[in-house]
Amino acid sequence: MCSGIIRIKLIIIGSGSISKKHSSIARKVLPDIEIKVASRTKSNVLDKSSKIPYDIEEIIDFKPTIGIVANPAPFHIEIANELLRNDCNIIIEKPISNNLTDACKLDIQRGNIVQIGYNLRFCKSLQMLKDYVDSKKLGKIFSVRCEVGQNLMYWRKDRDYRSSVTANRNLGGGVLLELSHELDYLSWIFGPCKWVRAWIGNVSDLEVDVEDSANLILGMTQKNTDKDLICSLNMDFFRQEQHRSCTVICEYGTIKWNGCLGMVKIYSKETGFWKTTFSDISDVEQSYSRQFKSFLNNIDKDQPATPNVQDGINVLKIIESSHESSSQYGNQVTIN
Repeated sequence: MCSGIIRIKLIIIGSGSISKKHSSIARKVLPDIEIKVASRTKSNVLDKSSKIPYDIEEIIDFKPTIGIVANPAPFHIEIANELLRNDCNIIIEKPISNNLTDACKLDIQRGNIVQIGYNLRFCKSLQMLKDYVDSKKLGKIFSVRCEVGQNLMYWRKDRDYRSSVTANRNLGGGVLLELSHELDYLSWIFGPCKWVRAWIGNVSDLEVDVEDSANLILGMTQKNTDKDLICSLNMDFFRQEQHRSCTVICEYGTIKWNGCLGMVKIYSKETGFWKTTFSDISDVEQSYSRQFKSFLNNIDKDQPATPNVQDGINVLKIIESSHESSSQYGNQVTIN
């Protein structure tokens, strides 16, 4: 893997928990890799010997061949463009940015590999759900219902949730940006989103300056029919248990995906009972490694990344249209 590169140098931008995860995975996949971490903040998350200041000149002087942009979303595009200008292939952690205007400034004309960090696409359980949907074995899809959430106080037990990126608007927080995996995988599995109706707000007592809940109705484009597929999506920062699920109700049965357990269950009209077709509780954790290996494989074969920049931009289009809809008391907003 990456056989054409003699010495692989990885720069990780940001020093949060996700940076530590990326560093650990990179060392397991490529034991001889040289890693540097650039961050504006003090942190004990990463090995101090690998740290360098968040200084563009020092970052570029390191001459990284690959990079992972994992700082807060509002700062993604500026540093990503610097890396791309210096011939670096990169992964940008999700979301691609905190706003559509900045995301569209990403310089993708140089031909570098740019992958967006929607790692759930690399879950075998979610891929199996997609395979079932694509196969049409259960007939027409009538409805899709998704839920995701967990109390923000339990996300990062080693720090005060109020100071986290997730809880602060100026750092790109809020349920829509932080939990945007759902918007990506719904579009990946069921087709582009045409319109949205949304109700977004704060219903808990969490001390945050971002939305802690979002309830969306999405109209997805279906192949070979002029009827939109209706998906409901509920997102929150306040439920006590960790939850991530997608239920697909079809003509001849139902498919259920449990993202926390890495499980897929099928109910078939023919059999009349539920059958577990896949179960791996480590599925989400393993998806990060699969994502990184896919990134390296795309570099080796000089082929486009998945998910790509346009996928990241499409997610932001849904998010910004959702805010517009919510400001209009749930009116339907077309996504261009």
